[in-house]
Amino acid sequence: MDFELSDPKDSSEVLPQQLPEAEHQFRGPEIELHLRRDALRPTMLVLECVHRDRGQAQRSNKETEPLSQSKQGDVIKYIAKQAFLKETVCKLQSENTLLRQQLEVARNEARSEKTMLNTPEPFPDHMGKLEAMSRQVLMLEEGNKELIKECRCLKDRLCQYEMDRAEMEARMRQLQQELADTRKKVSTLEASLEVTAHHQTNSENKRQDGERKPHQTANPVYTALDCDLNCEVRQDRGFVDKGSGECRHN
Repeated sequence: MDFELSDPKDSSEVLPQQLPEAEHQFRGPEIELHLRRDALRPTMLVLECVHRDRGQAQRSNKETEPLSQSKQGDVIKYIAKQAFLKETVCKLQSENTLLRQQLEVARNEARSEKTMLNTPEPFPDHMGKLEAMSRQVLMLEEGNKELIKECRCLKDRLCQYEMDRAEMEARMRQLQQELADTRKKVSTLEASLEVTAHHQTNSENKRQDGERKPHQTANPVYTALDCDLNCEVRQDRGFVDKGSGECRHN
């Protein structure tokens, strides 16, 4: 850049007059940059809140998945146990029916023999067998009652587990919907932030180009102040871009 040479005395008289104007030109962009930085601060805070909500939703979703799998395993176990108990009850009922039939046959045989012999003498062997069979039948009936009671309890617990599973699935669907909404909101805010940063960059470039053209032929004082101003603007812009990058990373 070519500089016009002037008398040092004239320069010493002109410099104090030009210094306030140069300071005003320097502080104007600085104030505007601070205002734009303050305007971007609420957007960055909202973006941080959205990232935090998304992290919480993901952690909640990860915490509910092992619980749901555990309850599903318990439900499968109780269903298998219920099927086994039903099979056992059917088997015991069949044995009970067979024992009743055998008891009825033995009683009929005892009556026939007693009628044929026409004697009042007891039949100790047959009576002992009949009593033993009667006791066995009673024991089987008690066992059947216990099994039926246990089956009812298992059915109640199975219904409760199914209700819990339905509630958990509904909660998981709600969390997934919230996560999708959060991701959509984050994408919208990131796009808005990028547009704002791009617009700010274009505005800064246009303003600097407009300010640089009238001062290309200025004296060394204006040139030095212009260089300092450009350095300061670049530093502040780097600070803003760094803050935006950190928000996106979070």
